[in-house]
Amino acid sequence: MRGTTAIAALVALGVVLLAGCKGIASTPKADVEKVLTTQLAQALGEIPSNVRCDDDLAGEKGSKQHCTFEDRGTTYGLTVKVTDNKGSVATDLDEPLPDFSAAKLELAVAQDYQKRNGAAPTTVHCAAPLSKTPGDHTTCDVTVDARSLLATVTVGETDSTTGVTAFTTTYQ
Repeated sequence: MRGTTAIAALVALGVVLLAGCKGIASTPKADVEKVLTTQLAQALGEIPSNVRCDDDLAGEKGSKQHCTFEDRGTTYGLTVKVTDNKGSVATDLDEPLPDFSAAKLELAVAQDYQKRNGAAPTTVHCAAPLSKTPGDHTTCDVTVDARSLLATVTVGETDSTTGVTAFTTTYQ
């Protein structure tokens, strides 16, 4: 699935900065939520909504805190765990994130439309993210001037040499 290791590393890096400060017995949940929001936004390509943690993150090795966030209406969970007495932190996602976020798909559809038609769409809004599973698909609303189109994005095969996944986009 999409960069779960990279996302976990990004999230862990930010929380280490909070929990790793000397003299801090715990990090307030609001601070953990703020760091998670920033780091997840970088990984997802858009700001996740409703980033929430159950409580403060204690600074002792083995301490855990469960957090959740939403991306386009889907709720994801993750656990933040203190891995040593210096405040280093690891994160584990409860379930993998999609390979291609809706925000990244919107950008790809806008670029595809402009390449095919010579003009950029006014707006693009994709209903859901996609995995790399061939045949997986989602729809995107594309607005050009005052005209609305429906784009269907379907996942093709992934090239085993380059790792590039092919997509087919049809407009109606």
